[in-house]
Amino acid sequence: MTVALPDRTVSPARARSLARTLAVLGLALITLAAAEITMFQLGWAQALADRLAGVPWLLILGAFMIAGWMARGLAHRVGSPPAQAAGLLLYVVAQTLILAPMLVWSERAVPGVLEDAVVLTLCGTAGLVAIGWWSRTDFSFLRPFLLWTGWIALATIVVALLTGFRLGLWFSAGMILLAGASVLHDTSRLKRRHLRGREIAHALELFASIAMLFWYVLRATRQVQR
Repeated sequence: MTVALPDRTVSPARARSLARTLAVLGLALITLAAAEITMFQLGWAQALADRLAGVPWLLILGAFMIAGWMARGLAHRVGSPPAQAAGLLLYVVAQTLILAPMLVWSERAVPGVLEDAVVLTLCGTAGLVAIGWWSRTDFSFLRPFLLWTGWIALATIVVALLTGFRLGLWFSAGMILLAGASVLHDTSRLKRRHLRGREIAHALELFASIAMLFWYVLRATRQVQR
């Protein structure tokens, strides 16, 4: 008996839409990297880090997570491409300001750790995107896991902030798994449920997941190398 396989071809219109999404994602990542490099070269990142030196890093970490959730919520709500572009731009600016002091603190603690974290994040992201795209598995089942573990992570940060409990390497490892699962989920969603006119919103979601993955890879790398 012959079994008919599903048609897995991509229409030209859909291919163009996916290409635009990836182009927007790449542009957002390049913009974030260029903004951080500029802040370092002008000394703004160091000045911001010094100004926030007395602020518990857990507060900044919580702000990082909340910004990611707000970005995802915005991606789901906005409809017009200009509104999506404005949301993505605001998120890139927010991530630039939130990441800058943490990058300075990490580099001061372990010189060279930024380069290691960037390479690890790029390799990990490439592997996860490849799995999410080429696998026949629909990773949408990860959504409840991402939602609940995200709330648990935020609650853990709040408890640590109130009690002084130190979040060690185990927390970073768990958050790397969470961020990796988010990249898988977003890639699978992009592949299976991509809609024309929502390219920027989809790019924003995946950008938020990659940003979270980078920060926790950086934190874990710093903890291992210290």
